[in-house]
Amino acid sequence: MFNSYTSLDQIVNDGGTDQIKQELNSYPLYNFMVRLFSFREIGIVVLDDAGQEIGKYASRNNEQGEITEIVDYFTNPDIAVKARERDLLEILHQAEWVKEHPFPAILQYCWCFSLAEGKYQKMGDYLSLFFTKAVSGKMG
Repeated sequence: MFNSYTSLDQIVNDGGTDQIKQELNSYPLYNFMVRLFSFREIGIVVLDDAGQEIGKYASRNNEQGEITEIVDYFTNPDIAVKARERDLLEILHQAEWVKEHPFPAILQYCWCFSLAEGKYQKMGDYLSLFFTKAVSGKMG
């Protein structure tokens, strides 16, 4: 679906944020995680290969964990992460595999993301809640 794109700017300029929104909203694990942590705004700082910021994006999410819009800025995200553009593009190029194999995908791609400055304070709570739900089998 996103294989013809070589930059996030291309995707955004072609209206691809609607496709990204649709893909993530149809992914139960994404909705579950957003709902579980009560995220309303999730920020992504996009980096080039030299580690320099080349863009910012945010998803705005409703109470069901669904994305209502994707914007090219964020104001007060519940969580913000940094990732290289090429890693984000790889994930988009592999979207079907990621959806079909969520846990191997998490293990493969979690290392591509780091928390943005100032957003560390709740990470322990998020991880604790996630693992508590995962162990109890209440992931849905």
